[in-house]
Amino acid sequence: MNEHVLIIDDDEHFARLLSVYLSRAGFRTTVAPDGIQGQMAANRTQPDVILMDYRMPAASGVTVAGRLRRSSVTGYIPIVMLTGHKTHQLESTAQEAGVVAVLSKNDLSEEQLLRTLRAAIDGGTGGSADLDELFPSHVDG
Repeated sequence: MNEHVLIIDDDEHFARLLSVYLSRAGFRTTVAPDGIQGQMAANRTQPDVILMDYRMPAASGVTVAGRLRRSSVTGYIPIVMLTGHKTHQLESTAQEAGVVAVLSKNDLSEEQLLRTLRAAIDGGTGGSADLDELFPSHVDG
């Protein structure tokens, strides 16, 4: 495997836990503490997938996702968003910004996280993986 995951989260403890878990699962990880540093890390490291928090200082995850998606350097990188307050409106807004999946931190299982990251990597921004089939709550309606 050895795919690279960029973790962007201002909760240092949570980001470190994600990094350790994903490293043990075979991923390489880079951690950025906010959206601005996350954008710079994405430009520099070209990860296979970005795992990003919704609520961060300076810029929300949706704002950062939109910037990453519009960039010719990072626009192809799939983005998975994490939030402690998942709503239909947030999912819709995140999808409009180019996020491929939104996961709730409150009931996130290790299996769901790994399946989502693998599907995002395999499908990129519109390839073979069908995230709507894997995660029906991801679909509007």
